[in-house]
This record gives sequence, structure tokens and C-alpha cells, in this order.
Amino acid sequence: MTFAAAALCLSMAASVVTAIAYGRPWELRWPPSAVRTTLLETPFSLEITPALRARPVEHDEKTGTRVFTFGEPPADPLVVRARVFRLDERGPVSAPKLLDTVLKKMESEKVEKGVRTDPPKKIELDGWPVIYTHAELADGTRFASWITFRCDQGIRVDVAILAGSPAPWSPMMERFIRSLQVSLPRRAVMMAEAGSDAPPEESPGFILGRWVALGYGFTFDVFRNDSGDGSEYIMRAASESDEFAYYCDLVGEFDRDPEDPPTYMGRHFWGGNKSDVKYLGADGGLLIRVLDADRLHVIFRDSKYKGGWIYERQPQWAWGKAPSP
Repeated sequence: MTFAAAALCLSMAASVVTAIAYGRPWELRWPPSAVRTTLLETPFSLEITPALRARPVEHDEKTGTRVFTFGEPPADPLVVRARVFRLDERGPVSAPKLLDTVLKKMESEKVEKGVRTDPPKKIELDGWPVIYTHAELADGTRFASWITFRCDQGIRVDVAILAGSPAPWSPMMERFIRSLQVSLPRRAVMMAEAGSDAPPEESPGFILGRWVALGYGFTFDVFRNDSGDGSEYIMRAASESDEFAYYCDLVGEFDRDPEDPPTYMGRHFWGGNKSDVKYLGADGGLLIRVLDADRLHVIFRDSKYKGGWIYERQPQWAWGKAPSP
């Protein structure tokens, strides 16, 4: 998805609120407690009350966009819609720039049959920049929106509450949006493949997760490469304080050695998007050896640091444990 396409995809979703119509009184007066709900096949999750019925997921295979909707007017007083989409290769590198592009576009847009009660602006959600806006339609319907990007995906969450909805539902509007969380892909991350007699270190999913260099703080996330091109695994920077790379920048790629499963070979980037220099090193320049269930020895063979570093899996990604919510 290009910058222009992403901006278009993120333009104010009038359909979220214009689809809300007048109807019969709501049967639900007091919303049940919200529970964390994973948006399937994405790294995102939201807290959603079970009272809002999940509607069928809309999936556009051409653009990779998935739309998750909870609640349906007029039966429900509140509707939550989350649109998750993929960025092209430039997306992770230029997410801050893309967020600025979207902000400018939203600032120039008008709300049909309504007014903005809070203009689009950048704020931080869980330490990550997002765009937030709030508006009210002439019929009293209120809606709020969040937009942000994580690695190679973006998400827009819209929450609309109908005019005259029961008072207990009003606080839920902000709560749903602020509950947005992101995690690494959960498939095959926490435990070995069911039924496998091989030790965890030899499982294809073992290497996935977040790893931190002992004593240095260098942090990277390992993902499966689902693109079908290149290496089996990709490595992304996972720290805002990295000297050379921005959060989510691609910093390496590698494959498992079929003859020695606890060993991985690949290549890494020299420099990064925070510096004036960035290029991909030679094949075999990156060597990763599994020491035990929670430690890796990472060696950059084509650099002067021949000894490498010991990386430790972050506690919330310990083998056999589910990640923190």
C-alpha cells in the first residue's frame, strides 16, 4: 500500500457514523464488563463488551485490509469498527512521516452534518504516537477515532455512540479506543508445535519473539517472513532508543540451518534509517546460535565485534507462557 493509498484508506470514515440510523429503543441498558478481544490475523487487540455482537469480518484480499465491527444499530447504542491494513515496504521505515501526512489530510476535511468537538491531533497511547479526533453530528451521534501504525500494519479504530444512549455507555466510548494494544504475532510463538517430540529449541516457532542484549539493551523482534520472498525470518528493531534504527525498522533476515536446527544464518543491515549509511551485509554475516530455551548468541561475523552478544528472551515471551495482555 502506498502513502497515498494509506492516506485515502484512513480518510474520515463517514460510513461509520452515517450508517447509524434512528430505530427502536435499545434492549441493553447497562454494558457488561469488557474483555480483551484479539483481532484475528493481526497483532492488535481491543477490550470489547460481549454485549456488542461481532459482525462478520470484511476482508479485501487485494489490499490486505480487514474490517472488524462490533455492534449494530439501532439494536446497540454503540458501534466499534477497527480497520487493519498493511503498508508497503516503505511503511515501517516512514511511519512517523505517514502519520503526519494523514494528520494534514484529516485537518483539511469537514465532518458531514456535524462539527469536530476535538480537532485531529497527535497524542501518545501507551508510549506510541497516534492521531485522535472527536466529532458530533447534528442528530447527537458522537464518534471518536484513533489512527496509528505498528511495523508493517496500520489500524484505525472508530467508536460511535448514538444520541440518547443509556448514560452508562458513554464512558465505554473512550475506554474501547484507549484499550488498543499490539503484540507480536501469537501463532507458534509461545510453545512448540503440538505433538512434536523435538526439543523446543528445534521448533520452527522457537526463535519468534522479543530478544534483549544482556548489559546493552539492544532489542529486536523476530517475525516469520510471510511475504514468500527472501529468508524464513526477519528481524526488526524493537527499541525507540536504538542508535541507528527506528522502532520496527528491518535490521536483519535469516534462515534456520536444516542440518543444525539450533543454528540460524543470514545477513544484517549496517547503519540504519537514523544514520546516513544503510546497506545490507554479506550472506552469512549474521550467525545466531541457540544456547538454551531463553538465550541466543548473536554474532556479526562481518564486523570487528567477533565475540557477539548474548540475547535473552523478554520475560513476557518466555517459552510456554502467554504474552501479557
